[in-house]
Amino acid sequence: MHPALLLLALAQSPAPNLDVRAEEIDGVQVVTIHAQGCTVREFSLAVSRELGARWQNEAPDTETRVLTAEIRRRPVRLALEWVYGSAGLRGELRGDVLSTSLPSDAREELEQRAMAAYSRALTRFPSAPEADAARMSLIELETARGNPTGALQYALMLAQDGQTVAALSEGRMRAAQLCQQLGRWKEASDHYRALSALDESNAELQILVREEITRCLVRLEDYERALLVVGSLDNSYPASGAAAREKRALLRGMALSGSGRGAEALAELATVRIELLPEDYRLDGTRALARALESDDRPGEAGKCWMVVARGTQGAERLHAVEQAARLALDDGDELGALLSLSMVPLEERNSSLHALVNMARARLNLPLELRPELPSSDDQRLTELVRLIDAGGAKEALPGLGDLLAEQERLTPATLLATRLARARALALRDGLEAGLAALREARLLAPDEAAQQQCDLAAAALLEKAEQFARAADAYEGRY
Repeated sequence: MHPALLLLALAQSPAPNLDVRAEEIDGVQVVTIHAQGCTVREFSLAVSRELGARWQNEAPDTETRVLTAEIRRRPVRLALEWVYGSAGLRGELRGDVLSTSLPSDAREELEQRAMAAYSRALTRFPSAPEADAARMSLIELETARGNPTGALQYALMLAQDGQTVAALSEGRMRAAQLCQQLGRWKEASDHYRALSALDESNAELQILVREEITRCLVRLEDYERALLVVGSLDNSYPASGAAAREKRALLRGMALSGSGRGAEALAELATVRIELLPEDYRLDGTRALARALESDDRPGEAGKCWMVVARGTQGAERLHAVEQAARLALDDGDELGALLSLSMVPLEERNSSLHALVNMARARLNLPLELRPELPSSDDQRLTELVRLIDAGGAKEALPGLGDLLAEQERLTPATLLATRLARARALALRDGLEAGLAALREARLLAPDEAAQQQCDLAAAALLEKAEQFARAADAYEGRY
C-alpha cells in the first residue's frame, strides 16, 4: 500500500470508545461504563483516574487483551468484577488501589470468593427468585469445606426464609441432619418436629421424622419418651417389609437398652442385622448392643462393642467410647484389655477420665503410674488445643493461653500467628461480645502481612456479624469495612 494511503487508513480507523463515570447514589458509589474494543490497560487507567485510585497490575497482556462492556450505575465492586471477568482477569478495588491479576485456581480461595459473592447477593437481594438456590449453595460449600457449623447457619436461613414449602422443608432437614452431626440432639429433634408440621399428609416424611426423633431422644437419654415415639410410629404407620421391621426393632432396642432393660433390648436387637445397616445406624445399633450387654452383666462383650464404636467415631464421641470400653474391661478384670483400649487415644489427647483409667489399670498390674503430660510444646499443637477449648465453650479459659502464644510471636510462623489472632478474636467475641471480637480483628488486619491474610480477617469478621444476624454489616466486612 502507498504510504500516503496507509496514513489515511490509520487516521480514519475508529479509536477505542471508552467512557467511565463514577457517582454516588444513596451513599453507594456506582459507575457507568461504556467500553468498546479497548485494551485492559486503557480501561484500567481510565477507571483509576475516575476513582482516584492507583493501578497495580499483576496480569499479563494488558496491552493486548481487549474488552467490551456496557454498564449503567452499578456498584463499583460488581462492575469491576464483571468487566475484568469478561477479559479473563480478576479486578478489585481496595482502598485507593485498583489491582488486576489472573484469577486464582486455588480451590480454597475460589470457595471463599464464591461464599462472599453469595452472601453479598443474599444480603442485598434476600427475596430474589435465586435466593433459595444461593442458600443451598452456601450449605453445600460449607459442608464440602468440613465446616458443619457454618453450613448449619445457612440451613437455618433457608428454613426461616425459604420462599417455597420445598425450600423450607429442605432447610429444616439439612438443619436437623447437621445438628445431629454436631451432637446437638435437642436442636435436631426440634427441627424434625418443625419439618413434620410442614407436610403432615406425607406418610414417608412422617415415618422418617419419627425415626430420627427417636434416635435424638436416645442420644438425649430420654429413653421412655423414645419408647413412646416408637409406639406411636407403630400405631400410625405399621411396619411393612423386612427392612422396616428391622429398623423398628433397632429403635426399640436402642430405647430399651438405655432404660436398663437389657434382656428385652437383646431380644429386639437379635432380629436386626446390625452389620448391614448404614454407618450411622450401625453405630447406633452397636451402642445399644453395648448397653444391653452391660445391663445383662456381660461387661467383656459390652466393652468390645464400645471398641467398635470408637473405631467408627471421632472427637468427643470417640473419647467417650474408649472410656466405656476401658471401664468395662476393668470391671471384667482385664487390665491389659483396658490399656489396649486406651492406647487408641494419644497421650496428649487424653482427658482426666482416661488418664485416671490408665493409672487404675497400671496400679493393678503393679506398674508405675503415668504422669500427666504438660501443655504440648509445639506451637501448632498448643493452638489446636486452645481452639478445641473455644469450640467446647471454654473461650474464657482459652484466652490466657492465646495471650501466651502471642507474647512469643517472634518465633511463630506467619500462618500460626495469624491463626492465633483470629482465634483470640473469636474467643473475645464469645466472652466480651461482638464489638470486642471485631476490634481484635481490626487490629489483626492492620498487622496482616499481605492481602490474603487481610481477607482471612475480613471473612472472620463477616462470620461473627452473620452469627449476630447483622447481615448489612457483614456485607461491608467482606470488603474490609468493620
